[in-house]
Amino acid sequence: MMVDLFVYDGQNIHLNQKEVLLIKEFSQLWSSEDYGKCKEDKTGKKHIKADRFFKYLWLAHDYKSPYMELTRREREKTAIEDSGLDIKDVEHGLAKAAVNKYSNLQETRTLKLLNTANNTIDKIREFFDSVDLHQMDEKREKYIHSTKDIFNQLKDVGEVSSSLKDLEYTVKKEKEAEVALRGDDTEEGLFD
Repeated sequence: MMVDLFVYDGQNIHLNQKEVLLIKEFSQLWSSEDYGKCKEDKTGKKHIKADRFFKYLWLAHDYKSPYMELTRREREKTAIEDSGLDIKDVEHGLAKAAVNKYSNLQETRTLKLLNTANNTIDKIREFFDSVDLHQMDEKREKYIHSTKDIFNQLKDVGEVSSSLKDLEYTVKKEKEAEVALRGDDTEEGLFD
């Protein structure tokens, strides 16, 4: 069961610092002067870079992120840009440990299944993006991909997409039930 580490108030994402700092990997990243130093915070004590990392973490890895419709690569690239980090920041050892911990904390069996389904859909999309209807099989002197076969496969993808929406709904209901059972309080801290 995952504590909501981030709360969106309609305008900003707030960091629920009370719970976040109880988790070793997040606390280490938050308090690290080495990781926390940046141009705007030479000492790391203002936690500007840590705030940016937590924004990245939510945008790239939270099931509620608006970027969940993107492929994993697109999602991570966009989240890095939007959070004001660079690739070195998310590849830092403390950052990788925090991402792994966050992923493990939020994944239920149903969410793991949804993630697997999304990864599969991404691969299917990449396959269709790469199909060249003019590519020839030289030995048989025929097109490798027939338009008819591609359209039939696309019909099947429509059914998969419908099933994926059902699975997303199930995950959403599962998460809402967790929140209701916990009776989460709504007090949260702001990003500095």
